[in-house]
Amino acid sequence: MRTLKSKVLALTALATFSIFSAAIQAAPLKIAGMVPLSGASAATGELYVQAMTYVVNRFNENGGWHGEPIKLEFYDTQESTGVASDRFQQAVAEGMNIIAQGGGSSVAASLSGDVRRWNRRHPDQQVLSFTMGGEAAGLTGENCHFHHFRFATTAAIRVQALMEAMSKTGALGEKVYAINQDYSWGHEMQEAILANADKYDYEVVGKSLHATNKLADFSPYALQSQRSGAQTVVTGNWSRDLLLLLKAIDQSGVDANLATVYLDQPGSIAAAGSAAEGSYIAQVFNAEAAKEKGAAYMEDFKKRIGTYPAGLGNNGVISMMMLTKALSSLPKQDSIDVNRIALALEKAQVDDWPTGTLTMRASDHQLLLPLVVSKVSKDARYKIDNTEYGFKPVQLLSAEQARVPADASCEMQRP
Repeated sequence: MRTLKSKVLALTALATFSIFSAAIQAAPLKIAGMVPLSGASAATGELYVQAMTYVVNRFNENGGWHGEPIKLEFYDTQESTGVASDRFQQAVAEGMNIIAQGGGSSVAASLSGDVRRWNRRHPDQQVLSFTMGGEAAGLTGENCHFHHFRFATTAAIRVQALMEAMSKTGALGEKVYAINQDYSWGHEMQEAILANADKYDYEVVGKSLHATNKLADFSPYALQSQRSGAQTVVTGNWSRDLLLLLKAIDQSGVDANLATVYLDQPGSIAAAGSAAEGSYIAQVFNAEAAKEKGAAYMEDFKKRIGTYPAGLGNNGVISMMMLTKALSSLPKQDSIDVNRIALALEKAQVDDWPTGTLTMRASDHQLLLPLVVSKVSKDARYKIDNTEYGFKPVQLLSAEQARVPADASCEMQRP
């Protein structure tokens, strides 16, 4: 069941245009935000709520889609595939046109599959699937389909960006140790670390996979990396596993740089403290790297939402910016044709994202976006989690520099 909070937020996205409700004849475009609003991942879900609401409200204030406001409704997935599938059935029953997922890859894959099956069975009531959080390769690989779009990165994209920046600045070294969680994401991270070895002239001197969110002590892995002689330790770990790894490496006196992916989630720097100092991260957004445009975006977001954008929430902003750009190129529709929206989205280009241009690759529906590789430092302009640390930009990579080839296993059938 949707929470009262989610219903209020949905109404907020329409409030500016309530005056026109009596005159509107065409059906409004309806977006279902499928995010965790309760449970352990609720804080992440809130980031997506804030991000999507920010863009949709601005779009509606500026006239919406030919005078029609977008309707934005949130559904609590509880970060469960079973619950998410139930929420999907509820959403399509309520006439939602776009299913926008924020959270982990398992829920993203589940919802993308639900959309594919629904569209095959209901060709006259098709919907689109947006992935804002899931980074599993299969979503734009073997499981790609025309009605699915990914607005997140992948392990291959993140690792390549890290290696590019760290190699360029001399921080990478010749020996790399890989440690990751033992499930699909961790395996993809490990594969990407191995795949980039020749390109960036390093040797993977050790690799470890461990149970996800079950270990209390990472010191054995810290010692393994130390004995390997690695100059860089690369991990795709998140949440508790990332924090414990950081502290184990710090306490063990490991003399190696740490390259990460999810260190910019709210609370991570506060929890890690000095153990995070000097760590590298590949980020979707860094305000300092974007200079004046970054500062303007941060302040406008805070003015409208009450807090600064953070971490994966920026993926939610990007997804809605790309969607509204695509809508602006289309004429008004008496009924929603998601195929026309999808074709417009394939051609959409957003030039006012603070760090650079955003485009969608038509062959696999993977967003091409700039990335920033940053380093945790006291010298960063913007401090994180009320600490003395922030993310100091090391290199801003354009979308062209950050892109990786499309997965050959994607065989998209187009309408």
